[in-house]
Amino acid sequence: EALQAAAQALGLPPALLSDKLTTRMLSINNQEPGKRTSHYTLMLSPTQCCDARDALSRAIYVALFDRLIARLNEALGSANISDSDRSYIGFLDIFGFENFTFNSFEQLCINFTNERLQAHFTEALITRQQEEWKREGVTCAHVRFPDNSAQLALLDGN
Repeated sequence: EALQAAAQALGLPPALLSDKLTTRMLSINNQEPGKRTSHYTLMLSPTQCCDARDALSRAIYVALFDRLIARLNEALGSANISDSDRSYIGFLDIFGFENFTFNSFEQLCINFTNERLQAHFTEALITRQQEEWKREGVTCAHVRFPDNSAQLALLDGN
């Protein structure tokens, strides 16, 4: 059932997808003149099958992420903007800004997770404490901090 759905989504025959996730080809070159290369199909172990599945999933996510970024850049007209005028979206995580020439899907996930943790920390320790002091009539200086809730909501789909 899952294999059928995955194969259909990838536009592949289910048998081909199954074969690629459960076997590997071994080619042995014969050193003798006139002898041909031998090819063998080897079954993967269950652990190797899981690794093949995970590698395929990662490759699909990376390709989708790269395609999404390319389409966003295209839609926003980034090709018409000089490099010196380009803006970027940066996420401040608990370890500071990270500015890479190329951000991978994994890096986006890491930054998103760190940003969610930072938002939780800020809400728990700063916002709630200030609200409590206000209710109690305690005078205190307002602590300002970056509010990235709009960016988080955008990535979180809310």
